[in-house]
Amino acid sequence: MGMTFTPVSVMVMKRVPLAQAGMASATLNMLREIGGVVGVAALGTVLTSRLAATLTGSLDRLDVPPEIRHGIEDSVAGTGADRTQVLPAPVHDAVNTAFIEGLRLALRCGGAAMAAAAVLVAVLLRPASSQATAPVGKPTQQDEPAYP
Repeated sequence: MGMTFTPVSVMVMKRVPLAQAGMASATLNMLREIGGVVGVAALGTVLTSRLAATLTGSLDRLDVPPEIRHGIEDSVAGTGADRTQVLPAPVHDAVNTAFIEGLRLALRCGGAAMAAAAVLVAVLLRPASSQATAPVGKPTQQDEPAYP
């Protein structure tokens, strides 16, 4: 028993009359772009928040003075990691660990969001039944689906 995979965009386009195919395609592309932008922003926020929280806790445990701590946090969160190479080994390890923790959480959140979206699509976008899509009379161009 093989399971066939049909992309969501094709499933949506099969349900749209040919006269509205352009509008449906444009809407799908717009939603895909918005989802990409919002997803990157949200996961970037999750990564940065976890990185900052983990790094702050690690620097507290290492008793790093506040004036040095702010420089470390700014270099990691702002201008880049090039300056982290000159840090003492325990602080450098704390920065790396904080980044890895942030990345792990962001990837878990992204995976959970994808799983939730897959379930939502499976529930809301079931294949059209043959009885529901069979035309009663002779089909017109407007009544035909965009894709056969």
